[in-house]
Amino acid sequence: MTGDSGQSLSADPCWLMAFTFGPVQEFVAAARRTGDFWYASTLLAGVAHDIAAKVDEGGGELLFPVAAADGGESVASNKVVASVLTKNPKEFADRVIDSTREAL
Repeated sequence: MTGDSGQSLSADPCWLMAFTFGPVQEFVAAARRTGDFWYASTLLAGVAHDIAAKVDEGGGELLFPVAAADGGESVASNKVVASVLTKNPKEFADRVIDSTREAL
């Protein structure tokens, strides 16, 4: 169903949700060797990827980080921002957080 402006009408309100994790600086700064730095960076990028995947699986629209047009890879960040259509944003956020923790 669409409104007069042609926009989709939904029974669920749209929420802007931000998921962050840290402290990233202290975690990466603790690296003593190049290999430590690489593993820390890879771990943090994996956490961001898992959060983004869970948001997408739950029906959210990922706003940041945005996938690159060429290969679909996104820039690693300790923040994931999405718009989500849901009546219960806390339940959605809890599902994303819990499933990301389980993946670790």
